[in-house]
Amino acid sequence: MSGNWRPPSSIDVARAAGVSQSAVSRAFTPGAKIAEATRAKVMAAAEALGYRPNLLPKILQTNRSGIVAVVVGGFYNPYFAMTLEAFSKALTAAGRQMLLVRVDSDRILDGVVDQLAGYRVDAVVSALALTSQEAADQLAKLRIPIVTLNSDLAGDWIRSVSSDNFAAGEAAARLLHERGGRRFGFVAGPADSPAQVAREAGFAHGLAALAL
Repeated sequence: MSGNWRPPSSIDVARAAGVSQSAVSRAFTPGAKIAEATRAKVMAAAEALGYRPNLLPKILQTNRSGIVAVVVGGFYNPYFAMTLEAFSKALTAAGRQMLLVRVDSDRILDGVVDQLAGYRVDAVVSALALTSQEAADQLAKLRIPIVTLNSDLAGDWIRSVSSDNFAAGEAAARLLHERGGRRFGFVAGPADSPAQVAREAGFAHGLAALAL
């Protein structure tokens, strides 16, 4: 490949199609007003030249990238492979691009603040939980929507999709008792997982309510 090679520009497409540069821009902008004949000429010229629009100017003008950061923990945990698959399908269906951000913890989102601050993303989703108010406050300063799972902390920019883990623990205790169980054990997850702590407390409460 020649060292002088450069990717084709919108000006090149405009010259090849015999239209203005603004017409090229409108042709690649969803919903923009442009005659179908003009759009067809632009697309044909772009295909012939191998042109792809540069998204950077649009990002700088609108401050929107169409990119959503998906934050996950270690892939040794199959849970994250499943959540990543679900997130990627949903984001693709919504017409968004995904930026994968991996953190060392497989439970806590708190340590990701510095990484996210360096990216121009429109939102963040994660199966990790926020556990400290300080981390929540730092993330809120980024002023982008953040959705987590099973976090007790929320705010103007942070929302959590949570299950009632305490009630789930209670329900497990009742079900085991109803099925004939009389001696019980609880196999606990990590002690710093808010969901795990709530489930264990609910399980113990459920057993206590059964006088066991």
